[in-house]
Amino acid sequence: MKEILQLPSKKSLSNALIKRLVNNLDVVKIILFGSYASGKPNKDSDLDLLVIVNTKEKGLKRYAMVSELLEPRTMPMDIIVKTPEEIKKRTRMFDPFIRNILKAGKVLYEKPA
Repeated sequence: MKEILQLPSKKSLSNALIKRLVNNLDVVKIILFGSYASGKPNKDSDLDLLVIVNTKEKGLKRYAMVSELLEPRTMPMDIIVKTPEEIKKRTRMFDPFIRNILKAGKVLYEKPA
């Protein structure tokens, strides 16, 4: 019997992850990318998230802050944490990885203007 995997619903992610991040950090945007965003996950897929936060913290400290808020993890996750300035710089440099996430990813949360 083939196992059917579904994209985690926005509501379930909101309850489990997004709310925790938004309540504890200055989150600008959270984008789901990879196999779950494209609707093609398999049994070995992880949850790929780009978390954009306003912070002065450096890379590893910033990642640790986000990672800690996502515990306990119910599934494997690959988390990328960037600031808005880093995203702007990488898009100006035509970074194909970041540009693809911004183009094809699914926005799970965006801070109101």
